[in-house]
Amino acid sequence: MFISKKLYRLFTASSLALAIAACSSTPVLKQEPAAVSLDEAKQLYAQMETARDNDVHLYAPDAYGKAVEAYNEALDLSRSKPTVAAAKAQAGLTYAAQAEKQADAARGKLQAIANARQAAIAVSGDELLGDEFASADKQLRDIAGQLEKQPGADNSKAQTALAGVYRDIELRSLKLDVTGKARKAIEQARKEDIDDRAPKTLRVAEEEMLLALSTLENDRTQQEKARRHANSALTQVQHARAIAAQAADFDAKDASLEDILLWHEARLAEAVQPVVPEIPFEKGPAQVKESINEALNRLQQEKLTLRHALAEAEVREVQSAASLETMKQEMDQKLLAVQLETDAAKRASEEIQRRFEFVQELFTLTEADVYRQNANVLIRAHGFKFASGSSEVQRDNVTLLNKIIDAIEAFPNCKIRISGHTDNRGDRALNQSLSEKRASNVASFLANVGSIDSSRIEAEGFGASRPVANNDTKEGRAANRRVEVLIINDANLP
Repeated sequence: MFISKKLYRLFTASSLALAIAACSSTPVLKQEPAAVSLDEAKQLYAQMETARDNDVHLYAPDAYGKAVEAYNEALDLSRSKPTVAAAKAQAGLTYAAQAEKQADAARGKLQAIANARQAAIAVSGDELLGDEFASADKQLRDIAGQLEKQPGADNSKAQTALAGVYRDIELRSLKLDVTGKARKAIEQARKEDIDDRAPKTLRVAEEEMLLALSTLENDRTQQEKARRHANSALTQVQHARAIAAQAADFDAKDASLEDILLWHEARLAEAVQPVVPEIPFEKGPAQVKESINEALNRLQQEKLTLRHALAEAEVREVQSAASLETMKQEMDQKLLAVQLETDAAKRASEEIQRRFEFVQELFTLTEADVYRQNANVLIRAHGFKFASGSSEVQRDNVTLLNKIIDAIEAFPNCKIRISGHTDNRGDRALNQSLSEKRASNVASFLANVGSIDSSRIEAEGFGASRPVANNDTKEGRAANRRVEVLIINDANLP
């Protein structure tokens, strides 16, 4: 009985021991260390289970056996001499690691055998031909064991022969898998003497099964083609059974040949009655065939005519709906364009608002007031400090100027208009000149320090001509002494 690897793990250690003893001379694992506190033994047992799942016992039987022996000795000593037991288990782990390494090397040398074995497993050869597969595995252990002890040994002939054994198991398993049902159906039909009444049909079934077998023998990759022949064989067996059953019924009724022919005529007339109301049996088989063919051809032509008419009707329906669909699409496109424009404008406005709020947060109340003018942003900076009658940018203004640069950088493609303003104290012409120079110096700072393209910047002065507060008060005059930076944006922000 075949035991899968998954079920194998669920077996007790005694079952594992029996499985090993039945197919190998490798020493037997005495018990699973469930009740043993020796960690090394538990680790070794788990490693041996993994090794067996990976077929290490086949490709490195000697090292694998030494690991098993070390494990058993560790168990025997685990209670009386735990230190010695731990050393034994550790030695077993070393043997297990050697076994894994030697198994990898053996697989490389025995690649043809490993491939043939895997191919046999892939078609359930280890289940369908279990005894022969187990015998082949024993030969594999012998060959691998010889290489393990004598790495230079030449057993190439044995290797070639064993690869052939696995390939034969694969082919025979394929045949059993593909043609098994057909073979059993034919054998059962012969036991029931179906061939007495339907020998020709049953012979066709056998020929189909032979075709399936020969297909696999010539090219075992042509499994689908072989299955088609095998399925055809099953169909022919069923056909033979039906013929045999009808023949037995005729025999039971002692039907004559005429009775049989009349029976078939009645079945045929019943089958084609909707298309051939009256079959001219009196005119012989040829005329019967011709009448039925004419009726079928007529039906086929009518079907084609109806299909053509239906196609034309569908075309007219499509054409009549096309203009409405075109109008609908045009209207949808216009609505979509409007919606896109609206959405774009909304997104642009939201983006401007977001950047405006960013600029607002840059400045304190004593540094500047920030206003939004549609897509533009006005920075009314009244925190500038200039020496009386001077237009030079002082070090105290650098922080404010850097904030203005940050604000401008929030609008990469903007234009910048800088305007200087004064209060109404002093000479009018002097105030005008002073406001122009201050605006120009601020512009130069933005270009030279802020690396803003000078072609984007324009500066102008307005003197005291554009007050924002009453010049009669100290506070008002302070508000009027200012530099304004207008960030001019395209509505479509980058």
